[in-house]
Amino acid sequence: MYAIYLLNNKHLAVDTQFIKGISKKESIYPLPNAPDFLVGITNIKGELYSIIDIFNVKYSSSTVSTFNYVIRIKPPHNFLLTAATKPVLIENTGEILKIEPEQDIDIFTKEIFYYEKNLVHLLDIIHLDNVLKNIHSGSDVNKEEK
Repeated sequence: MYAIYLLNNKHLAVDTQFIKGISKKESIYPLPNAPDFLVGITNIKGELYSIIDIFNVKYSSSTVSTFNYVIRIKPPHNFLLTAATKPVLIENTGEILKIEPEQDIDIFTKEIFYYEKNLVHLLDIIHLDNVLKNIHSGSDVNKEEK
């Protein structure tokens, strides 16, 4: 099962096995001198989470993601993804397409499929988490291979 949502005019999906919960955006506390991909932190039910803008993880982007929802990713990953629309749950992905990474988001795409005539990028949460850990540890992210 997958949760599909919209962010920066792209349809994205997350496998529900990685999702702890979905919430409306609450108070966000920006962090001084934080990387562009780190929107800030927030407190949900007594737990602090980093809010990740997936469009700014690998490369700094002039794109500022507008979002209304956050998707809580389960431990051991423990971060939030931003979503402009409330995620919708689906069971089948339809036709899977072969991809060649072309855009920033594609490096975190596990599969691309069509859903209701829209191209949907299924995010690779494990790869995204590994890249975030490398950034946090100071490793060279551009050397990261998928």
